[in-house]
Amino acid sequence: MGKKSLLKSTSKKGGKNKTQQAKPDSVTTEEKAATGKKTSTKTKAPSKKQVPEGKKPTLESLIQKKFDAWKPEIFYTPPVDTADANQFSAPPFWDDSADHETYHKLLFRKYSSADLAKAAQEAEAKAKAEAEAKAKAEAEAKAKAEAEAKTAATSEQITVPSEPKPTPSGSSASMNKAFFLLAACLVAIVVPIVIASFMNSMQYTLKTVDGALELWQGSFAPIGKHHVLTMPGAVPPESIQETYGKMEVFPLVCKYYLDRADSVVDATSIPDFEKIRLDLNQAMAYATTKHLREIVYARFDRIDFITLIYKADVAAEMNTPEGYKTAIAFLESASRLELGEPEAEMVKRKLEQFSASLAAILPDSSQK
Repeated sequence: MGKKSLLKSTSKKGGKNKTQQAKPDSVTTEEKAATGKKTSTKTKAPSKKQVPEGKKPTLESLIQKKFDAWKPEIFYTPPVDTADANQFSAPPFWDDSADHETYHKLLFRKYSSADLAKAAQEAEAKAKAEAEAKAKAEAEAKAKAEAEAKTAATSEQITVPSEPKPTPSGSSASMNKAFFLLAACLVAIVVPIVIASFMNSMQYTLKTVDGALELWQGSFAPIGKHHVLTMPGAVPPESIQETYGKMEVFPLVCKYYLDRADSVVDATSIPDFEKIRLDLNQAMAYATTKHLREIVYARFDRIDFITLIYKADVAAEMNTPEGYKTAIAFLESASRLELGEPEAEMVKRKLEQFSASLAAILPDSSQK
């Protein structure tokens, strides 16, 4: 019952609305003019019926819908100032109007290969003429000088007494004397300073600091010194003097680097030859006597000997003809070093051994 009553009420309301919408058709033109606002609102009602409020656009209609770029109906054009356009004039090409004609001729001048060749020929002819005129003038001057010399030799020699040299005035003599005195003073000041600086640079000092021995050298100045190197673990002399000479302190430094190279050999089972070579190079820089240089060279030969013997043994272990040939080459290089009798005997014995092994293996390799 409730639903039926509700439907009836809504149908009644709908019927009323239909009758109300139908009324405008029966209204006369006089009433439309009297009520203009009401008729205008009522005439817009059919547009609402065309697009119902509850109906939504489909996805296909939205995809196919075109949104063109907005363009104004009338484009903006800036106003033209006719006064400025009529009064405009380009700036002059040249600031100086007097040179206008000259520049105009230069810019519009035409060149050709014939003109250039002609100009080159004229320049060459001009240079040639100038050179010939110069040579001619020099020849004439030389001939004239020779003629004058010949005439002077044949004529009597007339001695003309030389004019006495003017003696300097008192002011110039005093200035020269002051200059010589100033130069003598400068020499007297500078020379002792240079000699003292040189003597100071040849002096060395030893210091013991925290179990290390430091070497200091005098600077090239009358006083002052700078640090040269620090020798950790070096044994200082029994009595340290105030200053040392180069021949006194350099052997001590050389011995320090030799001992350090020996310590590297004793400390490890496989010696670090690169580090030993660095120490030996430092020792060579301080080897001031022939005896010390011979000791350093002997250490270098010892390192080369050990290296070559090791390489020869490694090559021989391959047990191939190439390996034995390489080993023999290493041993021949070792034999050219300054070696003692035990080392020379070792090289000789290994050469014989590797040569015999090579001779024994060569027939086998040729048969294969």
